[in-house]
Order: sequence, then C-alpha cells, then structure tokens
Amino acid sequence: ALGAYLKAKYEGRLTVVVGGDTRISTGMIKSGLVSGLTASGVDVVDIGVAPTPAISYLILKNGFTCGVVVSASHNPFNDNGIKFFNHKGKKFSEVEEGSLELVIFNKYELPRETGEKIGRIYDGRGILENYKKFVEGAGKYLAGLKIGIDCANGALSKIAPEVFNSLGAKVFTFFAEPDGVNINRNCGALYPEVIAEKVKELSLDLGFSFDGDGDRCIAVDEKGNVVDGDKILAIFSENFELKNKKVVATVMSNLGLEEFLKKRGIELVRTSVGDRFVSEKMEEVGAEVGGEKSGHIIVRKFLPTGDGLLTAILLASLIKEFNKPLS
Repeated sequence: ALGAYLKAKYEGRLTVVVGGDTRISTGMIKSGLVSGLTASGVDVVDIGVAPTPAISYLILKNGFTCGVVVSASHNPFNDNGIKFFNHKGKKFSEVEEGSLELVIFNKYELPRETGEKIGRIYDGRGILENYKKFVEGAGKYLAGLKIGIDCANGALSKIAPEVFNSLGAKVFTFFAEPDGVNINRNCGALYPEVIAEKVKELSLDLGFSFDGDGDRCIAVDEKGNVVDGDKILAIFSENFELKNKKVVATVMSNLGLEEFLKKRGIELVRTSVGDRFVSEKMEEVGAEVGGEKSGHIIVRKFLPTGDGLLTAILLASLIKEFNKPLS
C-alpha cells in the first residue's frame, strides 16, 4: 500500500529509508514492509536498529522519498507500530495518513512489479554514522562532566554512549543491553527515578533517560530531581536566540512554563498532544523551539521532529558552557 501510494504521488525511481527499534517483532514487521515496498517497485535502504529521529535526518540529508520506523516508542515489547515520515523529514500529517489508509483499505488488488522493475534492498547501516556525526556536531566538548544515561534497552543503546564518549564526557551507561523483550522494562523515560538513583549514588553531574525509539528525553539534575520537557523548554528558550519570541507546547504543559516565558516576553503557543502537532504548529507560527512535557523536544534549526539524544547533548552543552549545575 505504501509503495502504491508513493508511486501515485511521485515520479521516477523511489527510495524509502527504513529502520526500527530493538523489540523482538521489529525484524518480522520490517521484513514484511520491505517485501511489500520492493514488490511494488520501490527501492529500500535498511539502516537496521536506529532511533526514530535518525530517519528524519537521513531523509533530509540524502533526499529519500519517504522514511519508515518500526517501533512502539515507550510501550512494552509486545506492542509495535509503524511511523511514516514524508520527504521533508516530518511525520505524516493527518491528511497524508488518511490518503495512505484509503490505499490500505481499498478493495482492489494493488499492482506489483516484475522482472527488473522490482525494488532493490540496500544495506544502509553505514549511513547511520552520518546521523551520529550530526548529533556530535551540535554539541560542545563535554570533558569533565560525569553523565549517566538510561538507554531503555532501546534504539539508542549503542549510539548514545558513543556520542557522549566522543564528546569527552565520562559516561555511565545503564539499560543498554537489548534482548528483544526488555525494551522499556522498568527503565527509560517513563521511569526517570531509575537514573535519578544512579546519579545520586555515583555523584554524577546529571543524567538522561531516553525512550525505546530515542525521540524523547527526560533529564535529572545532580541532586536527582527530575527535569521534564517543560523545564527543558524553559532552559532552551532562555539560552537560545528566539527571533520571533514564540515557543510551542501542548495543552499538557504546566502553567508555570507559560508564566516563566511571559516574564521574558515570550509567548507560549499551545497545540494538541503529539510531537507531530507541535512540529506543524511551530512551522505555522515560525517558532524555533517547541515540545512536550513528556520529553519530545524540537529545535527546528536541527530537525523537524523530537530527538532525545540531540536534546541531551544540547542540554549537557549548556551545563558545560555556563559551568553551572543543572539544578
């Protein structure tokens, strides 16, 4: 259905980049997806285990037609899902999702290609390095900082420690041994108290909890206090140059954030829950920073979607730059 939808919309040879998280069903679902795409004559670049925002970045960098992530984000291992990104690196809008659903639920047999017209599958694990370098490039050198990270046994289990290490931080990594069924199990962004305990126990400077697909981040300060998405938005809005003095958040965000921003002459624009709606509203009002209390943070000059690792690197870089504790 995705192949038929894309071929109706675009001309020429089409390429879709595909990745997924570490849960046991991801390989099974992804193989079906890849088979369907190639059967409809669409090429596929499979980047293997990868955080959701990497797909967005690679679409923008390489000009792919579309991107797909097989993941159920922060849910337990026995759930799974599929996220679609358009050629601009943004999650499918409701209109795009509706159009795809019309193809999925139509009662006719969808066309298939044969012979040399079927799609090819390319091993794209090497291009994931480009995403890693992109995140590294957004941060400062973090030597001297002791940082704890909870990778939720998910998609950031390998990349996150590598990025922090390459920026010179002393990294203490937890829950980075995925076995297919332990993703998000009593760890990750839904359980920030876990990394908070580690930060206090090991006297670390700060800690970060990611979710299973790596698109959100919750921080904890050196005292073990949780720094949620609202507080991260407040910190970013105060320390990044906001040209049009607007920040986008959802109806779930704390009134305290609104008051904090108001005192600084910044308007808080609210939208529906979901980082897709935050991204759409940010583009509409020209905001450079937006996000959700749950830890989806979007900094538009970098990416049009939430990125947990990027958020963590930017926050750690501010701590380093100002030489102040997160508290």
